Amino acid sequence: MESALDCLTTTIQALPSDSLIVVDFDETLWLRNSTEEYLNSLRPRWAAILVLAAIDLVGRWIWFGNHVSRHVYRDWCRVLLTTLFLPWSLPLWRWRAPRLASQWRNNELLRILSARPELPIHVATFGFNIVVGPLVRHIVPTARMSCAASLLFGYKIRKKGKRAHLEALLGLNDLTKAAVISDSEDDADLLEVCKNAFLIRWAKSQFKPAFSESYRPFYYTQRVKRPGGNYMCYGVLFEDVAFLWIALAWTMPFPVVGMLALLVVHLSFWVIYELGYFENDTAAAKREKAPNVPSGTAEAVRRMKSGPAWIVALLLGIAGGAILTRYNAQSVHGLQGLEWAQAFVGFCGIWLLYLIASRIAFWVYNRTNTELRAYVYVILQVFRSIGYTIIIDCNSVGGALLLALVFARWQPYLTYRFAGVYRPVSYRLLTAFYLIVLALSSAMVSLTSFFFVQFFVALSWSLLLAQTQLRELITRSSVSDKA
Repeated sequence: MESALDCLTTTIQALPSDSLIVVDFDETLWLRNSTEEYLNSLRPRWAAILVLAAIDLVGRWIWFGNHVSRHVYRDWCRVLLTTLFLPWSLPLWRWRAPRLASQWRNNELLRILSARPELPIHVATFGFNIVVGPLVRHIVPTARMSCAASLLFGYKIRKKGKRAHLEALLGLNDLTKAAVISDSEDDADLLEVCKNAFLIRWAKSQFKPAFSESYRPFYYTQRVKRPGGNYMCYGVLFEDVAFLWIALAWTMPFPVVGMLALLVVHLSFWVIYELGYFENDTAAAKREKAPNVPSGTAEAVRRMKSGPAWIVALLLGIAGGAILTRYNAQSVHGLQGLEWAQAFVGFCGIWLLYLIASRIAFWVYNRTNTELRAYVYVILQVFRSIGYTIIIDCNSVGGALLLALVFARWQPYLTYRFAGVYRPVSYRLLTAFYLIVLALSSAMVSLTSFFFVQFFVALSWSLLLAQTQLRELITRSSVSDKA
């Protein structure tokens, strides 16, 4: 680090008088990430956290599912949408800018740059002009913001790259002669074209994600318990919620609105279910001889807080209950014929009891021995799926679908507990299998009981989710027959 600084100092002092200096901002001129610090300054915190969680949840599915699209779109979505949702954030940021600029300015780099005050300094950042600008004015008042993202089209600078942007602004000749200072390999295109390029990571710089110690719903599920697989999308939305839609919303008077209500209600449930996940990896793991604890659990201890989790769960439950009882109250047991306000209050009470009961079930599961857990586990799966039929009307096809999901998830877990072998994806094919078995069992009583469009939609979706395992099974069977 010292040799790199010495080299940088010598280079800056030796630059011709017609040269210029291009400096990255985040974690270079300023020792923090401006986007994360801006997001961390949003108030009220709970509202900002909910918006950011929703962006990440939906965005991973629609906008930034891979590394490249994540680099281009994620920060832009987060800053744009939170600023629109919390419009007072920008004035508050400008008010805080002098203190923040002074607190984390890179005095070491500024000392080197001050040796040639006559050379123009151009700030090039993937950060946002409205965020970085107020800081730069208090760090290097003479610097020019030559490359920064706009609020409305912040993704463009990341797609285009700093080199292309600066080349169009300054000209290739001037850019080639410039001294470029950055800490990020994302600036490789710019560093390659410049004669005096410095990639330096500063000892005092730190990347600290926004609300890194604040509770965020679904964070533990997505990043710690089930990392890398986008489980909130493929495990919760495509499985839990989709099956609930087919089973319960199908027979509602207003099924589309019912689908929205079930989505929000299940997210409310998952917030509390996630507390059980976390407890299982902390308190419950101490009772096992060889616990399987995710690597990020220790770090998540600062994040996972039951109080905020219950608040989020209740808010989501209230929202889902309002939608459900406004249009489909007749589908909720015991609420038929009531006025909307009465039905809404009744549902909220029932849902609160359901959440408490599910939390107690997970609490009991986490405190039983590993052998007994094999049987308590099915109760958790009941709460996660078919337990909803205690609250909401369900026909025979819907009940069979949710029951098939319970059995399919339980069977691999039994194998894991008693045989030590666990295949986490096999239950998808088992769900379709159990659904067929339950349909045939029902057909023995009444041939027409399962011949509905709903059944074929349920079976088709089950097989679609299980297509990978189904192909593998067919392939293995073909190889076995040839042998």
